[in-house]
Amino acid sequence: MTGIIKLKKGIYCNYLEKANRTVFKEVEKRLAELPDIFSLSTLKAMTSKNGDNNLKRLSLEYMPLKFSRRHGDPAGRGINFL
Repeated sequence: MTGIIKLKKGIYCNYLEKANRTVFKEVEKRLAELPDIFSLSTLKAMTSKNGDNNLKRLSLEYMPLKFSRRHGDPAGRGINFL
């Protein structure tokens, strides 16, 4: 069964700011334009349009953290499968 992966903007922004404050500051305005809950495809489109390799890398690193079993149930950590 495939589903749409939904991410919470606040959780993603907190991660990005802690991981690399410079990158976060560069995309802060674009992040503010995102809805409070957005899809993985929206994140991929934003990082592709930005062209910043650090943003792409950080976004790719974010995903395994969210899906890792050792971090518990992903549904309670900002991701919903529809």
